[in-house]
Amino acid sequence: MNKELLSPKNDFIFKQLFGEPERLNLLQSFLQSVLDLPKKEYSRLVIIDPFLKREHLTDKLGVLDVKIHTSSGKVINVEIQVEPQADMWERILWAPLKI
Repeated sequence: MNKELLSPKNDFIFKQLFGEPERLNLLQSFLQSVLDLPKKEYSRLVIIDPFLKREHLTDKLGVLDVKIHTSSGKVINVEIQVEPQADMWERILWAPLKI
């Protein structure tokens, strides 16, 4: 039987791998490999609501792949971006302000 592997680059698969509380060990390993944070920050990760709050009725709804609090209360917004986006810097800078 030939089984096809699903790509973690797929938004749904990424959220299933890294956005579920029962897989915090995978999320922790992933974050430690890509972020330069002290190890103690990962001792207590909490996945929180990924929806970004709107401030105005006309604001676009924002949903992150994964949103986390670290042990010191830092908020980490995790997004996977496969295709280049012309407005990526604006999107990155906008998201943390809408916590």
